[in-house]
Amino acid sequence: MAMVALMVYKPEINFLTILLAVVVVPIVGPLLIFFLISWGAGVVASSVLCCRAVAPKPQIAAVVFGTLFCLAQAIIIFGVIQQGYSWVLVTYHVIFDVLTLVGIVIAYKTPAA
Repeated sequence: MAMVALMVYKPEINFLTILLAVVVVPIVGPLLIFFLISWGAGVVASSVLCCRAVAPKPQIAAVVFGTLFCLAQAIIIFGVIQQGYSWVLVTYHVIFDVLTLVGIVIAYKTPAA
């Protein structure tokens, strides 16, 4: 029993740990950041394009689309919270909603062509 307490901990560093730290993390990290930025830009741009293509005046489409989007997403988010889903899903929905609303506001603010 006394011998167990006297043993010194030696961390085990193997080749896979070094490979993960040196090769995989520097490649996957920037790719993940690029993916998240691209996803955010795509959500914003798709709502801008949608509002500009639906009606002759993008302001009208932005108001209608924004109102319906807010109502639908409020129902979805309250349902997700009520059913007890993960907070990760709720956070994803909130981030998606905010980015879509940013696109709707951009579509409203840009002058009609």
